[in-house]
Amino acid sequence: DLGKPDPATFHESYRRLSEFIGDVRQGYPVDVSKIFLLGFSMGTIMAFAVALTRPESVIGVAANSGLIAEGTELAYQWQAIKGKPFFVAHGKHDPVIPVAFAQRAKELLEKAHANVTYREYDMVHQIGEESLNDMMKWLTHQVDRGGKL
Repeated sequence: DLGKPDPATFHESYRRLSEFIGDVRQGYPVDVSKIFLLGFSMGTIMAFAVALTRPESVIGVAANSGLIAEGTELAYQWQAIKGKPFFVAHGKHDPVIPVAFAQRAKELLEKAHANVTYREYDMVHQIGEESLNDMMKWLTHQVDRGGKL
């Protein structure tokens, strides 16, 4: 069903991404105050899942043409994303993941008092030039201030 990823694939992908982020944070000389997740489609679904279950592991998320998977076994920590920056971009004419899922993500994130930048574009299931430019401006601004409000 749309909006409900295959449980086995979803959980294995979530496990691998969580492990990768932990490895990066511990094993590489990176500034952990500047770790953002950027996703497209399933990548967005995974980015949301990690940011909502392990909010301390990332500073923010740039989410393109995806959704927040509801009804999974993951325990989302909504209270811990207060103020966390999210850029949510979606095509108005997306036939793969309808824009209503982005609107739902915006609603859920705002209810949790996250810092949400939301954009809809005249496009389908893609990252268009306009959305890419907006995302890069947003990300540059976030990195320049260290993800702080």
